[in-house]
Amino acid sequence: MDKKYPILITGTLLFYCNVVLGQYQNAPNCRVPMVPPAVSIDPSQAAGVWYEYSAYTPGIIDYNCINVFTPLGAQNGMSAPYNWTISFLMKTPNPICVGICLVANVTADGKEAAAAWFPDFTGSGALPSRSDIQYYILYTDYHLLEVAYRCSQPSNAQFCDAPYFWVNVRVRPPTLDQATLNYIQRTVDNVLAPFCFANSNMTVTGWDSTLPDCQPPLSADCAALMQSTRQSSSFAATGNRMMDAMLKMRGQGFAPGGIGWPPA
Repeated sequence: MDKKYPILITGTLLFYCNVVLGQYQNAPNCRVPMVPPAVSIDPSQAAGVWYEYSAYTPGIIDYNCINVFTPLGAQNGMSAPYNWTISFLMKTPNPICVGICLVANVTADGKEAAAAWFPDFTGSGALPSRSDIQYYILYTDYHLLEVAYRCSQPSNAQFCDAPYFWVNVRVRPPTLDQATLNYIQRTVDNVLAPFCFANSNMTVTGWDSTLPDCQPPLSADCAALMQSTRQSSSFAATGNRMMDAMLKMRGQGFAPGGIGWPPA
């Protein structure tokens, strides 16, 4: 999708809420859906670096948080596989570098399904364990701003009682000028209003520009899945090229939504 047409949820969802912006109303008629309405995105545009500007993650305080999306192979317009690394510092007397390794599939309906390896926060020395989690992109303009959501306690229920929200930007937040900050805050208000949240519910992520970027070690299990995903994606791309050539010989086109798409 063209960057000049940002994706924005402002319409009516499957519920209604009367809310004063800046105040979260946890009432029956003002709740966050477990699965939000889909948005149409170009999955390939997720690639690159996103810096966390703010977050609604009660009980979790981090700073210098960076998200890096590295493509893992062929992208077909409908989905794109990525290695997604989240690195951040924990506030302690001596900053601790923490990393989350994910292998994610970003799809054209705004979903980010990921296998994630979270570190051990207890100090026991246990190896990172895998969790399969689902993120949703609520808004993106690709080049500046993204708003994402996931339910921290997913279930088969209609609504999520423990939502997390993130606002990510393409540049380091301390470099944002006031006009851009105003734009971000207005946009976040508009995006989150249908969910009965607002920019004022978010906690601005701390940034200490005097510290180097966190470089956490990579989970061996995550690295193995990255490799197998890259290999399967390469194999699928080769098969698509062969099928494309065959169909062209028969005078048929091969495109997203056409014969044999998406690849298995």
